[in-house]
Amino acid sequence: MRRSAAALLLILLAAGACAGAEPRYRVSAHIPISDARWDYGAVDPEAHRLYLGRIGGVLALDLSSGTVTPVLVPSALVHGVAPLGGGLVMSTNGEANSVSLFEGISGRELATIPVGKEPDAIVREPHTGLVITTNEGSHDLSVIDPIARRLVATIRLPGTPEYAAAGADGLLFDNITDRNEVAVVDVAARRVLRTYPLRRCQGPTGLAYDAPDDLLLAVCRNGAAVFLRGRDGLEVASLNVGAGPDAAMFDVARHLAFVPAGGPGSLTVFAVHGAGVSKVQTLKTRPGSRTAILDPATGRVYIPAAQFRAATDPHARPSVVPGTFEILVIEPER
Repeated sequence: MRRSAAALLLILLAAGACAGAEPRYRVSAHIPISDARWDYGAVDPEAHRLYLGRIGGVLALDLSSGTVTPVLVPSALVHGVAPLGGGLVMSTNGEANSVSLFEGISGRELATIPVGKEPDAIVREPHTGLVITTNEGSHDLSVIDPIARRLVATIRLPGTPEYAAAGADGLLFDNITDRNEVAVVDVAARRVLRTYPLRRCQGPTGLAYDAPDDLLLAVCRNGAAVFLRGRDGLEVASLNVGAGPDAAMFDVARHLAFVPAGGPGSLTVFAVHGAGVSKVQTLKTRPGSRTAILDPATGRVYIPAAQFRAATDPHARPSVVPGTFEILVIEPER
C-alpha cells in the first residue's frame, strides 16, 4: 500500500509539474511603424511575412529582416487580411465593399472582387478552399472562389457578424455581435445550421477555433472570454480578460490561447489541455491594443500599439500621440 501511495504521489507531482510548464511571455522588441490606426492582421508562415490592415492600406512586415513596408497595397480602409498560400493574400476594403487579391511579396494587385457592405474579417475555409468575408453592413457572408476570382455565394446571417473562424469539415463559425451568439455555417451548403448562445458575453468580437480539442474561444466587449465545444456549443469555461478585447488566437502546437484586451492594455495567456482551460499569465501591453497576430511557426505574438491621449469629450475616441505607433513583439522568456 505504501509503495502504491508513493507511486501515485510521484505521478501527481509529475502531472502538476507538466501543468505548470507553460512558458512565461515578455515584450522582447518594439518595431516602429508609420502612423495609422489598425485593425486585423495575419502572418503568412510560408513567406515569413506579417500583414496588417490599416487606414491607408495593407502594411507588411518581413519577419526575417524586420523590414516594414507601410503601404504594400493602398486602400482607404483595410479591416482584415488572409494569406491564401502560394504567395497570395486577400484583404477586405471596408469602405469600397470589395476584397483585393494580391501578391504578398510585391503587393501587385491581381483582382478586385465586389462583396457585401462593410466587409470586415476575412478567412480561408480550408475544406472547400473558399474565402469568406463577414459583412457588417449587409448582415451576411460573402463566399469567394480565389481561383476563379469571383463571388460565388452570399449567406444571410441572423444578425451583425464580427470575426469568423474556420471549423472542421467545411464548417465556419461566426460571432453575431448584436445577438451574443455564435452562428455555425455550412459553407458548401451555403446556410446557417444553428446558433450557440454566449450567456456571459456582451458584444462578441474575436473568435478562434482549436481543431484538435474541438474548442471555440469567443471574446466579448465586456471582458468575457468564453470557451465552447465546437460540436454542440457546450460552455467549457468563461474567464475575464478585461474590457475591450477584439481578437482571440489558439497556438495549437503549444496548447495555448491568447487574448489581447484594449481596455487595460493586456495580453492574457491561457493553457489549453483538451477541455481543461486555465489562465497562466496576464502580460501588460498598451491601452488600446485590442488586436494581436500569432505566428504559428515560431509561437511569437505581434501586437499593434500606440500611445493614446484621453479624450475631453466622453463620447469621443481617444486621440493618438503622433510618432508612437509600433508593433510589440511578444515571445517566451528564455
